[in-house]
Amino acid sequence: MPGYGPLPNVPLAIKIVITSVGADTRKAETILHMSYTGSPPTTAVALALATAFWNSWVTHIIPNMSSTLSLTSVQVTDLSINTGAQAIYTNTSTPVAGSLAGGVLPLSTAMLLNKTVPRLYRGGHPRTYLAVGDTTKVASDGTYTGAFATAVLAAYQAVITALSGLVSGATTTGTEICISYINKASNPVYPYRRAVPLVLPLTTTAAQTQMATQRRRVRRTSRHK
Repeated sequence: MPGYGPLPNVPLAIKIVITSVGADTRKAETILHMSYTGSPPTTAVALALATAFWNSWVTHIIPNMSSTLSLTSVQVTDLSINTGAQAIYTNTSTPVAGSLAGGVLPLSTAMLLNKTVPRLYRGGHPRTYLAVGDTTKVASDGTYTGAFATAVLAAYQAVITALSGLVSGATTTGTEICISYINKASNPVYPYRRAVPLVLPLTTTAAQTQMATQRRRVRRTSRHK
């Protein structure tokens, strides 16, 4: 579409894309952002961070994923400049499969993590979609069980805690953040981009028992930003 173009730069921020592949080879992505301090990450630092995310994801999230779904890569991108470092840690020769061996849920289903920020505004709020669970984690009414939602939330928070304050080279990771690129009030012209993206820390994260869909998030590739 006209005027779409690259997203504007975001100082002191990295984007993390965790990719899993189902038995039918379709991909599901989980995307989040974190702040950092110090120098922008080099490619080597970005790879070290991607590796650390991979290891933490394997420890905490894999036990909550179906055995038909395998973690295949973690990509870290520095958003501070157009040529920011980007690295992918992948283990396609030996993908790490989930631990749950119950009935398979559609790959498009996901657990939704709703997040809040210290700012009141209209429109969408930050959220994360996790491709987790199997039929043993679903209640009779078709929702995730409360116990499973609690366990997944704790696992996700453990990942963020483990990766906050991580030092690699001259870069130190901070906390999870929300990046807002759009504001129709300040820029009524499509694609409604802010001149300077708004970066906000997260205040709360809650796991929803109602199943969400990431049908439009089951992707073949990842955008740079």
